[in-house]
Amino acid sequence: RPPPPPPRSPSHQRRSFTLTSGMGGLNAAASESAARDACDEAESAAAAAVSSGQEEAKGFAAELEQLTAMAGQARNLSDIERARKARDRVLQGLDKADIARRRLVHGACLHVASSASSDVREQMARKIYLEMVDDIQEANLDMKDTFLKLLRACAYAERPAPTTAVDWAEKAQRMGLEFDAELFGALAWCHAAAADSDKAEEVYNTAREAGVRPGEGLFSALIHAAALRGDVDHAERWFREMGSAQVPAGTAAYNALICAHSVTARRSRDEPAARAAERVLGEMRAAGVRPDEASFHSLVEAWDRLDDADRAGYWFGEMKRAGVEPKERTYKAIIAVHTRKCKLDDSAEGAEDAEDAEAAAAAAEAAAQALEEMAAKGHEVDAVALNAVIDSFAQRGDLERAGRYFERVRRAGWPSNPATYSIMIHAHAERSKATHDPGHAREAERLLREMRGRHAADGIAFTAAIDACANAGDTGRAGRLFREMKEAGVEPNVQTYNALINAHAKRAKMRRDPKQIDAAERILQAMLNDGAVEPSKNTIDTVMHACAQIGDVDRARRWFDEMKDADMQPSAHTYAVLIDAHAKRGKETRDEAQVKMAEQMFQLMNEENIQPDRVCYTALIDACAQLGNVERAKFWLHKMVNAGVQPNDHTYNALINAYAQHGRKTRNRKYVKEAEQFLEEMQEKGIVPDALSFKMLINTSAQVGDVDRAEKWFNRMKGSNIEPDIHAYGHLINAFAKNAVQSRSELPIKKAGMIILEMRDNGMKPNIVMFNTIVDAVAKIGNITLAARWVKAMESVGVEPDERTFNSLFIASAKSQSLKFAISAFEKMKKSIGLKPNQYLFATIMNACADGVDESGSVDYLDFAEEIVNEMVQRSIKPNAFHLSMFLKLYRRNPKDIRPKMWVQWILKRGVKNIEFQGQDQDKNRKALDEILASMSNRDKLIEHSG
Repeated sequence: RPPPPPPRSPSHQRRSFTLTSGMGGLNAAASESAARDACDEAESAAAAAVSSGQEEAKGFAAELEQLTAMAGQARNLSDIERARKARDRVLQGLDKADIARRRLVHGACLHVASSASSDVREQMARKIYLEMVDDIQEANLDMKDTFLKLLRACAYAERPAPTTAVDWAEKAQRMGLEFDAELFGALAWCHAAAADSDKAEEVYNTAREAGVRPGEGLFSALIHAAALRGDVDHAERWFREMGSAQVPAGTAAYNALICAHSVTARRSRDEPAARAAERVLGEMRAAGVRPDEASFHSLVEAWDRLDDADRAGYWFGEMKRAGVEPKERTYKAIIAVHTRKCKLDDSAEGAEDAEDAEAAAAAAEAAAQALEEMAAKGHEVDAVALNAVIDSFAQRGDLERAGRYFERVRRAGWPSNPATYSIMIHAHAERSKATHDPGHAREAERLLREMRGRHAADGIAFTAAIDACANAGDTGRAGRLFREMKEAGVEPNVQTYNALINAHAKRAKMRRDPKQIDAAERILQAMLNDGAVEPSKNTIDTVMHACAQIGDVDRARRWFDEMKDADMQPSAHTYAVLIDAHAKRGKETRDEAQVKMAEQMFQLMNEENIQPDRVCYTALIDACAQLGNVERAKFWLHKMVNAGVQPNDHTYNALINAYAQHGRKTRNRKYVKEAEQFLEEMQEKGIVPDALSFKMLINTSAQVGDVDRAEKWFNRMKGSNIEPDIHAYGHLINAFAKNAVQSRSELPIKKAGMIILEMRDNGMKPNIVMFNTIVDAVAKIGNITLAARWVKAMESVGVEPDERTFNSLFIASAKSQSLKFAISAFEKMKKSIGLKPNQYLFATIMNACADGVDESGSVDYLDFAEEIVNEMVQRSIKPNAFHLSMFLKLYRRNPKDIRPKMWVQWILKRGVKNIEFQGQDQDKNRKALDEILASMSNRDKLIEHSG
């Protein structure tokens, strides 16, 4: 006797198995009663034999137990052959009439086959069943049950085998088995599973000829056969025929009809067909037939193919509310439809719609929740579902959530494949493009190295990592990865070379470095010389674009000529690169000749029947706009619209900017109104303006002194759900400040103060420019009290006054002739750390001193002037002609005091030349200077020094 079997682990005691045969082998639906029950019966028989104490029974039980235990170790063909030999040895010791025991032995052997890998099962499962039937067919056995399982096995196999099923049926008839409705139904299902409705109908006709009344199984098979062919009409005809034959429709029949409509919906992307499937399920419920997993899955799958995540999600929810447990396939369908929904269309015009963005985020969350639930229910999480969830977050730029699910691969042992890593590497590449953060390039490289430790890194992963380095301008890292790629035996493709060239192009743009263009050209030239990888248009476009970015239009044109010499037809993008290059060159150099060359390239496109795209038109419009040729810019817009090319927000922004700038330069509100009309037209066409569109109009309105218009566009900006940024707030504050100066009113200053409060409520900190704008306006009005109050307000929020702030304070004191305020501001200025007063600021201080009056008489303006001069000397401020004018003004106020004369002498000794007095006091100042020079003994010397 063989040695005692090893102890069985709990996982093997009630082992579930799935038999799959491409030749008509078995799956779970067909083999469960034969194999699992055999194992259970073997265990029961062994236990009974041991308890009975009969030696013969004990021996049989031990052998049977060893045979069933082999299932735990069976993995290949030799294991199954060993089990078959053990089976044959046991059968030799049994009586031929001992059918029950013989059946147990065959079932145990089948259990071994069911535990092996799928490819082994496909070879052996059918063979073992044949041996089982051959061994016991002589006995008076219930052959119907056996053949029924065999026929169902043919129908439910992964690859249905109707030919094998016909062989089984013929064998059964030769053995004298009379076919009834159930067996005919099983045979029809074999043909139905293969979508052969003609053969299924032949079975139906054979049954009718044999006098067998078709049952639900046969009708369901006919409906299902029509369903798989997408023939809804035939499916419904057989469903009606079933009713006419007074055969009650059960779950199988309704499921087949639902499947018919679902298949049509999936293949033709036909929404009415999906609605029809929903109607059938409603009728099914109304008839008192409980839908099962297949019923709901057909609906989920139909809406999945129609990309309707909401309807798919609804039926997924209905499935769970009905107490039906979803299978792995339904979870995968839900994950797939939600992850497709969450990827917004990158080609959509304008900014992303807020509602669409919110719906996409919700879809990503729904997909993630389905994945979590799938794992919690014990279903196997495959790499495809995991990748879809990771990609849904990565595509939206949510690297944190994508990384969280990626971590499950490391920590929870979830499956991964090369695509899992490629998705994360590509996500870091995209983030690197947006942020130029080298950290993402480093992380992409780290993920690539981790991937190589788990999987064979492919060209996609290497290219994505190189692209991440390229986006960060890290040419060294990109080159190193390129060399590693070749050393690993992974052949670079054109996308890889494009990424590498792009690395040098980005670096050239960042550093304005022509040497990087040289490196990119060497790589391109190597591609041309080698011939292994042919450059694409995009390859040359990248080099051309890099040349254009550093302003080398001539080199870009040379590569354009190379492309044409190589018989490569330039694309619209190629022309767009050149047109944009000439346009930018014209914009930078203010050279209209460059714009004309851009227009010539445009004409060449038309001659070659290449439709100019939006980039071409927008580049021309922007170039004309920047040169101030607004009418030409408008001409190109009309030409663009007439050509059927839809302008976008960038196009309109170029026009708005052109007219707004022209309006600011000419102070002509006509151009401002035209700029506004472009924004109105933009919205009428459904193009969503961005923050820049509104800010340009707010700024222009402020510059031309139209505060009402500035306020109107600011409010329109908020009404369009665009949060104003610090620049928008700054432009509006500037508008109020200008209006305050123009109207000599403090009301606009109060409105500016309310804007400052609104900023703080929105979590934004006002900056020094905003406060200086307000203080300057108050100073020009001459309200020193309000000016001081605003300086305190800026200090209270942590903004320190700078040179411009103090300049405004001294202007305010001069306007109000308050000597006391000027002295106070001067003392505050001296205490300010880091302040660097210049000549202009000291001139403003001296002006405040010269015009200042102290009504109390406690302060002498000449004493204050002396302090100013000492501070200038201490700070090494070189006096100029303006300071001389102020000292002469002081002299005129008090000619008897010697100090102004000394200061004039000090300035003249400092070498101030070309003195030209201006303003209403120029004659008085010239006379005062002559008086001072005449009174001095060294007049000639002073004149020599003064030029």
